[in-house]
Amino acid sequence: EMADPVLSIKPDGEREILPPASGQDYVAAFIDHVQWDCTTAATITDYKSAKNSKYAQKPKDVTGKLQLPVYAAALYALNPNLEEIRGRYLVFLKDTMGSAYPVEGTISRQQASEAWFAMCSAWQHMQRMRPIPEADWARVLCNPERCRDYSGCPYQPICQHQATVAQLRARFQ
Repeated sequence: EMADPVLSIKPDGEREILPPASGQDYVAAFIDHVQWDCTTAATITDYKSAKNSKYAQKPKDVTGKLQLPVYAAALYALNPNLEEIRGRYLVFLKDTMGSAYPVEGTISRQQASEAWFAMCSAWQHMQRMRPIPEADWARVLCNPERCRDYSGCPYQPICQHQATVAQLRARFQ
């Protein structure tokens, strides 16, 4: 089981969300903006663009997807006094020449924790799959519902029969 995340802020302002005791492995997170509303509340803003409102983020995406809840988990770990974190997507629409609108929701400590552990579980699964010999790859169960999580599973080309394990390993090295 993974511990709470650690938020590392580099001198250039880039923030990394680090799984504790994970050696050199980390989750690179680029939190666009954090506003500390007071000592017990914060707002995380992530800038998005969409072709039009049909494809833009919806209010359910604030808590229903992993990005903002994982960011919230890092902030909750950073400041145990936080009672509330608001997640906000600021969506810029390309078809209306510069108009933007906010999509907001509140991310509870529980939602943030669940998102963090779901992300860590998927990450650990990917790490376990890494050393599987090519001959055993057919035994690996593909989960198409998760293929696009976290910018896409790096093993998609194998599951989709577009590359062999050896070809993919050569690409990773």
